[in-house]
Amino acid sequence: MKQAMRGFTFVEVILYIGLFLLLGTALFAFAWDTIRLTEESHAGRLMTTEGRLSLELMKYHLRRANGIEVDQSVFGDTQGVLVLDQPGVSDTLTLYVNDGILSMQVSGEEPQALHSQDIRTTGLVFERMYDGAHDVEYIHIVLTIEMATQTITTTEMVLQTGVSIRNHAL
Repeated sequence: MKQAMRGFTFVEVILYIGLFLLLGTALFAFAWDTIRLTEESHAGRLMTTEGRLSLELMKYHLRRANGIEVDQSVFGDTQGVLVLDQPGVSDTLTLYVNDGILSMQVSGEEPQALHSQDIRTTGLVFERMYDGAHDVEYIHIVLTIEMATQTITTTEMVLQTGVSIRNHAL
């Protein structure tokens, strides 16, 4: 009596290995894309959150200011500078970009970053407008930011806002 051979043939083994590799490659590509999209989504949320917070901090200080030092400020340039007179003190507050970091500095003190090191500010434009008919002074702010890390390829984000100046007699 002949005993039946058990097991797989060589062709079946090669076929199973090929199918396993094909399935593994597809799963790896799916996982890689999912991780990349998650990182890009996180980067976008971080840019939006920190950009909006930076704009809100600038608006807060603009609303509180007694006025703007027009001669010391830079309007209409991507490396804008805004120097504000602070209420109740003789010190000024300066908003500017230094080495990709949006900064705020009270005269005589160390500068404070308005966003984390993960974000790089590539442009800060202040535009000064005056409506004589309604006696209103207005500052338009355009903030351009991007991720500072090289691993994530996100595009830059442009955020805009405007503030009516309370004490516009400058």
